[in-house]
Amino acid sequence: AALTVCDPARPVVVEGESSKIGNILIPPALWQAMQAARRIEVTAPLAERARYLARAYGDIVDDAKRVSALIERLAGLHSAERIAAWQQRAAEGQMIDLAAALMEEHYDPAYRRHRARLPVADQQLALHDLSPAGVERHARDIAALI
Repeated sequence: AALTVCDPARPVVVEGESSKIGNILIPPALWQAMQAARRIEVTAPLAERARYLARAYGDIVDDAKRVSALIERLAGLHSAERIAAWQQRAAEGQMIDLAAALMEEHYDPAYRRHRARLPVADQQLALHDLSPAGVERHARDIAALI
């Protein structure tokens, strides 16, 4: 439904993570268009991303049981010691540290493996301020690239 309001004459910025997000499958025609589109790789320092994610996912961060259950879903992919360390950070409310550890030890390596199978980005953009005002500025920077 969200795609029906897009103007085909104007660029659309999407995160090209995967053709499947959770149980949701990206429509094949959209996925093909994404594969053919220009790629802009956006990077930011780990600490800045961790602060951003702890803020952006406040609804999850505020639900200790949900955080614990999400960490448990990674148990088959990581050692018991690593899972326990993540669980301890969550139990102690160290959500920024937890976000940094999850990115550094789980998500970033997975994304690197995934991106290794894709064409190289056409352009790179390094972001340094993911505060609400910084995100707004960076959104304008990205829009200027397209």
